[in-house]
Amino acid sequence: MPILNIQCHSCLQATPTPMPPARKDTSISASRRAALSRRAAAQNTTASHPTTATSASSTTKRSKAAKRSTTAKRPTTAKSSTTSKKSGAAARRAKSKQNLIEDLAQDVVKYTRLFQTIAESMWCDPNELQAAHERQYNLWLEGRANRTNEWQTDEQIQQLLDDLAAQCESIPEAFDDRVRVAFAAHAYAQTLLDHVIAHPSRSFSDRLVIIRRITAINQEALGLPPPSADLPRLVKLIPDAPVTRPVAVEDVEAWRTHPKALLRKAFICHEAIRRVFFVADYYVKEIGGHRYEVRFEDSGPDVFTFSLDEMLLMVAGTELVTNL
Repeated sequence: MPILNIQCHSCLQATPTPMPPARKDTSISASRRAALSRRAAAQNTTASHPTTATSASSTTKRSKAAKRSTTAKRPTTAKSSTTSKKSGAAARRAKSKQNLIEDLAQDVVKYTRLFQTIAESMWCDPNELQAAHERQYNLWLEGRANRTNEWQTDEQIQQLLDDLAAQCESIPEAFDDRVRVAFAAHAYAQTLLDHVIAHPSRSFSDRLVIIRRITAINQEALGLPPPSADLPRLVKLIPDAPVTRPVAVEDVEAWRTHPKALLRKAFICHEAIRRVFFVADYYVKEIGGHRYEVRFEDSGPDVFTFSLDEMLLMVAGTELVTNL
């Protein structure tokens, strides 16, 4: 039986009718035309005025260069600021140190004068002064014996100074009161000298500066000229115009290896005050080892003996006289 090829019209797919190709319109919008016009005008202006464009470019370059220069200079400014701060801190420390030296010197002078004033007020009755002195001296010795072991720390020494200062503030009436205040004033000045000014943490040069300031204050009060900055030259050990060179570390090590090489050498020390010394003799003790006999220009004919270590410590940092 033949197969019938029957197609239903509803099942057939309709073939779309092809559309004509879209036509490209060469026209542009009004906003686009305005933008193109502005760009063309700018190009024409640049072409007609090249100097203006170059100037603008140069200005931009200079601005960038200036910015880089400013940025590069910032570390220098910061460094200068740091240096200035350090200098200011050093100046404040120096000022604080100078104030401390002045305060210590003034305190020593104050209590020394108090002791002298009270002592002079009792000279009118020597018998009563002697009796009161014996009574108060025995009491003072007992009190000092009880406090000797307590003078160990800076706080304890400061407490002692505070107690002595309080005793000095009392108004003396009887002879015993005067002697007691005189003892307290003398003890204050002596404690200040022994335990504060001569404290191990204070350098020898600073101690010497304080002592010289005390001397200057006393001389000013007596109407005397200020002390000389140089020590007296009681004996001439070096030429009037010495030729010197600094003592180097190598010199010290060489003298340690050859101790006798220090003999007949002169040195100038400038620690706080100028001082000249001369190694006059050298010998070796069987037990004590190397010994040096040293003379100082400010000590006249006196001779002082030092060990090798002491001698090397003395010459370190001095100037060696080379034209003896």
